Amino acid sequence: MQTSKSLFLAIAFLTALSAQGCAVQDVKPTGPAQAQASLPNCQVMVVGTIHKEHLVNKKYPLQVFEALMDTWKPDLVLVEIRPDAFAKGHYEDGPFEMAYITWLAKARHIAVVPIDWYRASDVKAPTAADMAAERKVMSAVGPLFKNISGIPGFAQIHDQKVTRSILQAINARNRLRSGTPIWNRRQAWMEFQATHAIWQHRPKRVAVFVGFQHRPEMLAYLTQLGAVAVNPAKYLRTIGFSIQELARRPISNQVIALWQEGLVRLRKQVAQTTGFLQCSLRQKARYFQVALVQQGRCCVQQRSLRAACPSGERKAPIAAAPRPAPRPAVRPTETQGTQPTPGTQGTGPTTGQNSGTTETTSNAPGPAEAAPATTPRPAPSNEPTGGSSGTK
Repeated sequence: MQTSKSLFLAIAFLTALSAQGCAVQDVKPTGPAQAQASLPNCQVMVVGTIHKEHLVNKKYPLQVFEALMDTWKPDLVLVEIRPDAFAKGHYEDGPFEMAYITWLAKARHIAVVPIDWYRASDVKAPTAADMAAERKVMSAVGPLFKNISGIPGFAQIHDQKVTRSILQAINARNRLRSGTPIWNRRQAWMEFQATHAIWQHRPKRVAVFVGFQHRPEMLAYLTQLGAVAVNPAKYLRTIGFSIQELARRPISNQVIALWQEGLVRLRKQVAQTTGFLQCSLRQKARYFQVALVQQGRCCVQQRSLRAACPSGERKAPIAAAPRPAPRPAVRPTETQGTQPTPGTQGTGPTTGQNSGTTETTSNAPGPAEAAPATTPRPAPSNEPTGGSSGTK
């Protein structure tokens, strides 16, 4: 039971809302009023990442993203960063691997679009009732993860059995914790904005980079709307790359510079906040600092990623349970994929350093029969403005 407990605890705390983007002013998401019925014909590769755990898990180095970008050659890249922060070049709003992925895409002239949303007010410390409910969930779903210990590696995250287990765990957490509206709204906006970006750009190949706990729902949503899924782990095996080989590649100095810029802004936010919010930011600034020292390379001890918080503050944010994705009549099948011929790529700056621009101006999908309308409508006032998974 210990191995299953450690994995589900990891999933629980990675799904928590943290504070990395809270200095960015909240804005209401806007977009066309009508949702799409289907997606344009395209392949989609949904890549689950593990945030700061890339620095401790030798089975999932950051360099995997470069290999996927250079061989599968997506026409569109979607990242877990809030649009308002992304527009300012504040990529530290998302986890540190999202800054790296953004740079990879922009350096290759691939269109990159941010899809995350939540409100700063959604960042809250756990209550005693929250923790009690979480223990109840853990006792129910532990057997699903009996063969996995700790944070899974690249191959495990993209394994079909693990994907199904995470979906079942999401369902259990919603049932036994009576739902979690903050998480549900955020997940829905991520899916909504992902489909809008696909409608805007009409790509042949889309790479979606989100925390691994978001992956099963995102995959189910996009494939049910007509996208053809390509499994990242199966694809990487077909082109002959090994994880050990990729881990030896250096991370660009330009990416290191992006992390340094982000760390400076995070430290300013720490100085401007108090309480639980400050603790969350402090934790994130700490692992950004470790990433700089390591130059993005694995591996360090887990304890080296922890920052000291003042007495009385909770170091781990509450685990917000996601909602279950609609179960398809036929389970989506991910293909290995073959190395495609590059298509028309999106335009973008050649570096990811504070470009201040995005490839789209709207943050929600348009109708199925045409490209999304360019005139946005106001969104309901209770909709979130951004988000982050885990103490990124």
